[in-house]
Amino acid sequence: MFSIVARAPTRVDLAGGTLDLWPLHYILDATATINIGIDLFASVSIRSSETKEYHLESTDQNKIACGTFQYVCANKDLALPGLVLSALWREDWPPLTIKTNALSPAGAGLGGSSTLAVTLVGALNELRVRVIGEARLPEDVLVRLAGNVEAKLLKTPTGVQDHWGAQRGGLNVIRYPLKGPEVTTLRGQILDGIAEQLLVCYSGQSRVSAVNNWEIYKRAFEGDQETIGRLSSMGEEAQAAAESVLSGDGDAFLAHSLREWELRKQLWPGIETRVTRKLQELACSAGARLSRVCGAGGGGAMLFLTSPDRRQKLAETLTNGGGRVLDANVAREGFQICKMVGV
Repeated sequence: MFSIVARAPTRVDLAGGTLDLWPLHYILDATATINIGIDLFASVSIRSSETKEYHLESTDQNKIACGTFQYVCANKDLALPGLVLSALWREDWPPLTIKTNALSPAGAGLGGSSTLAVTLVGALNELRVRVIGEARLPEDVLVRLAGNVEAKLLKTPTGVQDHWGAQRGGLNVIRYPLKGPEVTTLRGQILDGIAEQLLVCYSGQSRVSAVNNWEIYKRAFEGDQETIGRLSSMGEEAQAAAESVLSGDGDAFLAHSLREWELRKQLWPGIETRVTRKLQELACSAGARLSRVCGAGGGGAMLFLTSPDRRQKLAETLTNGGGRVLDANVAREGFQICKMVGV
């Protein structure tokens, strides 16, 4: 008998979302993406099955699938773990029982499904090494595999920021040279400063980011010059924000993040809703320094930065305004193996 328990953090994005969609970043002259891991974890527990069948269970979705390797890999109710299993495991290897759980609200724009994919991929990779004797797959291959699984599942292009946020935690600056994405992860003073100011609030409105991003993606590759122009301006601000982060200039970073957010709202007005706009107005009245919708918007969670002495007042204001303030703090570490037995 063997078992493994693993987890990874979701993320909030501070600049350059959507620009992480391949190959969108390669048609722009300036791009970068910045995000921070938060401790709304996705967790995975995998153990050797007590029977000859495979067992998949999602605690947060209240779904179960049991049967042969072929059956669970093709199961539609739990398609994500099934696809990851088909990519990394083999029918002639020991059958598994896999249980998953996600703390992020569904449709919150925090990269919950991507985080779950990274956690599943990482845990199965470790079992392949320790139980089967396979070579350990490197970090960039695991991240790419998780993204490819999501693309197959969603039938749309997928970005990389959610997966790297889950893999690394901390504050991630992602840049896009021609050889492929480069990720710089910070865990020092600037991350500590943001952690003191951070507040995440769920609007109560679920949304589907892949649909929103797909519309922008299509317009860009159909040659819509207005869309390309706004994406270019967003990329310039995101790149400037990245440079500010890497140099430790928190005030300049905040200014560029704000300007990127204003450009993003022009690119797709539906990124805001009546509810998120109301919460933003309340936050500004309570002294928030930054307010923006996470992910592709149209609902979901919102990120706020405020001075440490105003965080409690801001939380109360948002709660009274109908928002649900999430118990979310900065996650300084990414994917982690929490426990292993018998391997």
